Amino acid sequence: MEFCWNLQGEAYADIVRQTQLADRHGFDAALIVSLQMAMDPWILATQLATQTERLRFLVAQNTNLVLPSYTAKAVNTLNLITGSRIDLNIVTGSSHLELGKEGNFERHIDRYRRTEEFVSILRMAAEESITFQGDYYRLNQFRVTPQAPPPRIFVAGSSPQALATAARYADFCVIYARDFAGAGETFATVKQQAQAYGRSIRCGLLIDVIARSASDEAWQAAEALSATFSRRDKKMKSLLLKTVDSVGIAEHKELLAHEDYRVDRHLWSGIAQISTAHGLSIVGSYREVIDTLRHYEALGADYFLLSGMAGDREIERLGEYVLPYVPTS
Repeated sequence: MEFCWNLQGEAYADIVRQTQLADRHGFDAALIVSLQMAMDPWILATQLATQTERLRFLVAQNTNLVLPSYTAKAVNTLNLITGSRIDLNIVTGSSHLELGKEGNFERHIDRYRRTEEFVSILRMAAEESITFQGDYYRLNQFRVTPQAPPPRIFVAGSSPQALATAARYADFCVIYARDFAGAGETFATVKQQAQAYGRSIRCGLLIDVIARSASDEAWQAAEALSATFSRRDKKMKSLLLKTVDSVGIAEHKELLAHEDYRVDRHLWSGIAQISTAHGLSIVGSYREVIDTLRHYEALGADYFLLSGMAGDREIERLGEYVLPYVPTS
């Protein structure tokens, strides 16, 4: 398994602190998001790489906002500087209302057609020259400069279009957390599709964690977190669910329908009341969290993008009591 910490918050000092903690506590990577309300992922990744020793960075690129030629140049440049510590997380956007703020009003299916061309071009980045004629991008004898060892490419999304794109082009398929049955079904689908292309693919899961020394303590922390959610934030999430066209986030409606938000063994959907990304938390003792991660691994996941919305010490808890006791790559 590999473990990636999902950097949270908007304050630069806090992001630096999280990154350095993840580096010291055994995480393999840190996720740098691409959001309208967040800092530029390339500038942030460049700065954070200088303040860490071995941590990889999974840099998100929204295909509706940047060119594939620019992304290829940026990742190659930073990999040369950092000794190949940069991977790419290709995202397509989850809400047409949010994308509309920047003038993008395309349908979900059309955005994924763009993403497929985007990732296809990234796969050609090491070629002497690229000539590509698509509906969204056109290159004529273009050469990516500088050249560098290629990054690992992650494609994030749970829709059929996302899975198909990942199966054909990506090294990793990343989905929002689902219950055990749903996750296993999704992983099996994308791996079968990749096999049909003569490829293999690894699978990742974006999930929150509330880990404590005892199970009761972890559930108390989950309940305490839920008590902090304001009516306004819950209302905003409800409105988002009425407009979102992301399959992964739309599934939050089903997750929220479970009694007491208990979705499955050690899985809690309380954070889906307000989070625009996370639908599930693993809640339990350190041993129960380890067992849950291993269960997801048995279903096909071996890359975990973890967050800790319940407290600011989750990195340390996971680094001390969880990560050393699960197999890593």
